[in-house]
Amino acid sequence: MPIYRERYRRRDGGLDLRGRAWVVITTYGLRSLVRRKAFLYLMIVAWIPAVVRGVQIYAAANFPQAAFLSISAQTFRDFLNQQELFVFFITVYAGSGLIADDIRSNALQLYLSRPLTRAQYAAGKFGVLAVALAAVTWVPAMLLLIVETLFAGNVSFVRSNLYLVPATGAVEINGLRVNARDGAAVRDESRLKITALEDSELVLVDAA
Repeated sequence: MPIYRERYRRRDGGLDLRGRAWVVITTYGLRSLVRRKAFLYLMIVAWIPAVVRGVQIYAAANFPQAAFLSISAQTFRDFLNQQELFVFFITVYAGSGLIADDIRSNALQLYLSRPLTRAQYAAGKFGVLAVALAAVTWVPAMLLLIVETLFAGNVSFVRSNLYLVPATGAVEINGLRVNARDGAAVRDESRLKITALEDSELVLVDAA
């Protein structure tokens, strides 16, 4: 009867060459967050300013008496500035334990014993924080822009405010790199392609 020595054996399959392991980490991290009532309450509170802005857009579009509530690029800038406080709290609450909890529970060794690299592990954890922050900044801002366009019945507001300023991060606009606090005036472009080179927030500024 053969006798085998129990020891660690390298996985024959090698690393995750498709690079999708980080998606699993991000998905699991987001599921863990949404199970926490405190996080859900924080997200609900963070969406209150977006709801208020939505009511403002509706009132400005349907009631002549509410002309003083007219929407401008400054409206979106003010909204994103208001969200900075929620960005801080979400970063502290969601980001503080992303890696610390794995170290405390000795899960980090289990992660790295799987067919994934340290970069994929870090990307997965970063993805959790990026999605959580986008949910209270980029997502509501885009929804407000869509709501404004629908109530206006045209895209004139979008066309007149295609002056993009990255508040954070860096983007590429039709091949031109634009860093944080830089500006890009868009004119006479039949097609506009915006690529985020890193986690970024865009601010629409009225060039008029």
